[in-house]
Amino acid sequence: MNTLYPGFRGRMIWKADGGAKRPAVPYIVDRHKSVRSSVDRKQELLALLQTHGTLTDVARHLHISRQAVHSKIKRWGIDYHTLKNDFMVVKRAPLINDIVYYVYGWNMPAEETAAKLGITKAKLNSLLGRYISVQERFRLRRSLKKRIAKNLFLLRMEKNITQEELGKIVGLFQEYFSGIESGMHLPENRTLNKIAQALDVPLERILKPRRRDLCRYQKCQTKI
Repeated sequence: MNTLYPGFRGRMIWKADGGAKRPAVPYIVDRHKSVRSSVDRKQELLALLQTHGTLTDVARHLHISRQAVHSKIKRWGIDYHTLKNDFMVVKRAPLINDIVYYVYGWNMPAEETAAKLGITKAKLNSLLGRYISVQERFRLRRSLKKRIAKNLFLLRMEKNITQEELGKIVGLFQEYFSGIESGMHLPENRTLNKIAQALDVPLERILKPRRRDLCRYQKCQTKI
């Protein structure tokens, strides 16, 4: 029985406070302190993995080694790869949205889009390949063709000019121009710029990109 603190069953630790001139001040460490259940600890670890994503950040937050975090994940059967993938999707969502917006909204080449966003072309292609499926890319490309075809036809009717006349001004064959208006061909941006100049309209009136229609993840943060 501890005479200084009756009823205390833990061990007593003496700690010097302020140097040797002052008396030592006791504080108590109780070995019978309440321990959280494994369910609570698992929920905490899941929350940290969803927030931080990487094992290194979680280990730094819990003040344990990376190997210890990995051991807990394995012991509790946590699907870390799915959590990490979801975390990376949320983290990269704004960048992926911007890539889709510029590539399939403004019909920008990969090099120009990568330079605008401050990444490499290889990184851009890697993000598109990983987070946007082939079927989704095909759908986006087809949607872009249809949007250009519809807007170009309406502008040409508004200006009262034929395909042949506009093709001669721009330097395109009438058959190719007809393919653009029918949604068969997707012209480059320099060709679209020439068509916009010939029709005396801004390029945006031909493309009419709407960011909210091109968002793949979360809500679009900006509108251009």
